[in-house]
Amino acid sequence: MKIVEAIPAPARFAGVGLINTALGLALIQMGLLLGWNDYAANAAGYAGGFVCSYLLNRSFTFAASEGRHARQLPRFALAAGVAYALNIGVLAIGRSIGIGGTLALQAAAVAIYTVAFYLLSRRFVFAGGPSATADASRWHALVARTTQSPALIALLVAAAMAPLMLVTTPPLVDAGGHMARWIVQVDAGASPVLRQWYDFKWGLLGNLGCDLLAQGLVPLLGPEAALRAIVAIILGVQALGILTLSRTVHGKVAPTAFFALPFIFGFPLQFGFLNSLLGIGLALNAVALWTALEIRGRHRLQAALFVPMGFGLWLAHTMGLAVFLVGAFAANAARADARGEPAWRVVFVSGLRLLPAVIGPLIAMGMARHGPVEPFAYHQGGGKWLWPFDALRDTWQAWDLAALLIATVAIYLFWRTPFFVRDRGIAVFAVLMAVIYVIMPDTILESQYADMRLVPVTFALFLIAAAPRADSPPALRTVLAIAGLLFVGARWTGNAVAMVHNDRIAGRALSVLSAVPRGTNLVTIVPRTCESAQTPWNIDRRDHISGYALARWQIFDSAQWQMNAGQLLKVHNADAEPYDHDRQTMIYDRSCNGWPGVHDVLTELKPAIRYVWVIGMPAGLQHDGWSIAARAGDSVVLHRIR
Repeated sequence: MKIVEAIPAPARFAGVGLINTALGLALIQMGLLLGWNDYAANAAGYAGGFVCSYLLNRSFTFAASEGRHARQLPRFALAAGVAYALNIGVLAIGRSIGIGGTLALQAAAVAIYTVAFYLLSRRFVFAGGPSATADASRWHALVARTTQSPALIALLVAAAMAPLMLVTTPPLVDAGGHMARWIVQVDAGASPVLRQWYDFKWGLLGNLGCDLLAQGLVPLLGPEAALRAIVAIILGVQALGILTLSRTVHGKVAPTAFFALPFIFGFPLQFGFLNSLLGIGLALNAVALWTALEIRGRHRLQAALFVPMGFGLWLAHTMGLAVFLVGAFAANAARADARGEPAWRVVFVSGLRLLPAVIGPLIAMGMARHGPVEPFAYHQGGGKWLWPFDALRDTWQAWDLAALLIATVAIYLFWRTPFFVRDRGIAVFAVLMAVIYVIMPDTILESQYADMRLVPVTFALFLIAAAPRADSPPALRTVLAIAGLLFVGARWTGNAVAMVHNDRIAGRALSVLSAVPRGTNLVTIVPRTCESAQTPWNIDRRDHISGYALARWQIFDSAQWQMNAGQLLKVHNADAEPYDHDRQTMIYDRSCNGWPGVHDVLTELKPAIRYVWVIGMPAGLQHDGWSIAARAGDSVVLHRIR
């Protein structure tokens, strides 16, 4: 019996489940061999499995044999019914948000059924067994050990990266454009086809994190695999930063940090803001290192390490350096204030000690050379109030908003109830980030949506800041850990399913390029709708899919960015002007408020442009002098016939 008691109750429950399944299948097979029909054999199998489950869980799993069958058996049947109803509910919700028919949905439904059935059996059906207290203690200890295991951290980081193994074209708006630039960058003028359209010259720029990774990975893996690897690295670095920061400030990975992990797949990722997201992920890890050295009083080592690290953060993306400086300042200030230092000294000294981290960036910015640029602008004032609601926006609105509500309620409970404490440094960090978001411009150095990029990490920081009190009930920590892991598991499963779904849309759109000759000077149009129709929750991810045309067939990508202070690539394709690069003009389905429509573009294009790719082709559109060469849904290649 001691051997049995040494096995945690959840493990015994799982073992009983396997025995039930084996017995049920055996009875079904026996019934079929006896000539019973499918329904009779199925009923016999389920009845036998139910009786076996009841008896083994009663005597083996929960050691509640002294209880009365008249009380326990009806409760067991009720628990099974409730768990099954939850199973059906998950399937119904999944189907309503568009993920029906997927293994991920079935796995989630089975997981809910199993967890609910176990908890009801333990707390309602067989409560009060002599081994309940010992089982609870062992269970709490097992969960605590698991959540602090380096293996779990490694598993979570790997799980964050895993969705990129499931897709061919990561369906992130800007991703294809980044990849096309890397190809030109790595080619270094060797291809006469690319050389006729593009120039790329290396220089100092606070926006090169992924470009530097690509310089090594593209020759090794090829451009498309390198893109998937770089997006995976970004997700892994962010997940590691969240877990490492929690462990640094709380002494262990707090279960509250699990609720922060879904934000790495937030709306900025869906836009494909790769360099800034890499910078933010590196910043979280850098703040963890800075804080660890601050706690240990290793100030000289801190200063020496962050001279090169500060430059590296800026080189990855200016936003990465900015987020790090805010976090490091908050860590310094919180600990200085805790020592009782005067307020002026807290602010002055905390800021002064950041100087080593900004030496390299200041020198680099002084050496950088670029054309005139608008330093900042407020173009999207209304978005300031909307972006927080889009923090987890991906594909299914109801699911994304429900998850955001769960995270927001969690923040309220973690910050307002007495069972939790907050690290002062991360709490100040989170508050400062929220204030910065409110006041910062939406466009900085020509980069749009700058403020929106801070929203998910700000939510994450509010969650990382909190942790259960050391004297909180073990059951609270256990429930939080399980709930957090289920939450992130459900979110990441949904993100992976959405990524596969949107990848298929992109693949279908790309299929029409088989009608375009290799090396073609192609203009790609992704027209918007002139009417003020609301943008769908699942935004079209194909704005820069023409980067794949360049990657696969060396076809001209007319959606490359030209930014004096943001990109090193230059476009020189007179034949395609004025539609030779992104953001030079907006295009609509028809002439709209002074902007051209598709007809206007087709009329204006020079005779040298023989092919046009329209993604989101307006219904019924026809234009004299052009014919349809290939179509796949709303992805259409037009060929000039005169």
